[in-house]
Amino acid sequence: MPLPTAEATPPTPSPSTVSPTLSAPLAAATFPAQVNVGYEIRYGNLAVGLGEAVWREAGGRYTLTLTLRPLIGAQLTYTSQGEVTAKGIRPQRFEARRGSTLREHADFDWAAGELRYGDGEGELTVRPLQAGAQDIVSFAFQLALQAGRLEGETVQMTTGKKVYDQPIVLDGEADLPLTDQTLRGVRVSSTVDTDRTEVWLAPDFYNLPLRIRRSGDKQLEQRAVRVTVDGKTLLEKLDPPHGN
Repeated sequence: MPLPTAEATPPTPSPSTVSPTLSAPLAAATFPAQVNVGYEIRYGNLAVGLGEAVWREAGGRYTLTLTLRPLIGAQLTYTSQGEVTAKGIRPQRFEARRGSTLREHADFDWAAGELRYGDGEGELTVRPLQAGAQDIVSFAFQLALQAGRLEGETVQMTTGKKVYDQPIVLDGEADLPLTDQTLRGVRVSSTVDTDRTEVWLAPDFYNLPLRIRRSGDKQLEQRAVRVTVDGKTLLEKLDPPHGN
């Protein structure tokens, strides 16, 4: 998902205004150190829960956690950890948990050139690790840092359960309807077999992925209701659903 410059800290907008335009592509070295994005989760036309993506970066290392809290069922937590380099995110460890139970995980062994992944505590599968490989959580933020450079590329992806190649298509500008306003967005898409992923990046909000839609057998969507960068709230829905 695509990109602005963070040389100056943008002022905090009111819920009915849009953040100042950040026109230049955002380099990894200037990406915000702390980002929280709150999402409403929708299944088709139904609101089914809330989610939050939390990014923390210091000393060239990052932790990215996506927590999904459905109205029914256990909390899902996805965690990606690794390095931030001149080419963006370089994952080293990915975990997916349901409640406190480890479901899937993956280790990116860049020195050995191996991607090791599997279910829970079971036997791991080993694949050759390709340059630029991502997990399903880091992928959206890697797009925020590198989308323009990834146009036409194919990224090796893992869910911890499987590995596949994901082609990147930069669709161009597209309206990004969120909260009480419509933002300027750039849409990036990818289709693998019958599954399609669309990510809307917000150039006026550090290219953050503020809308993510996955469609195929079912359609799931994350739509931002709150954005906080380095402790400053840049976007917030006045009356978010389900008391978020």
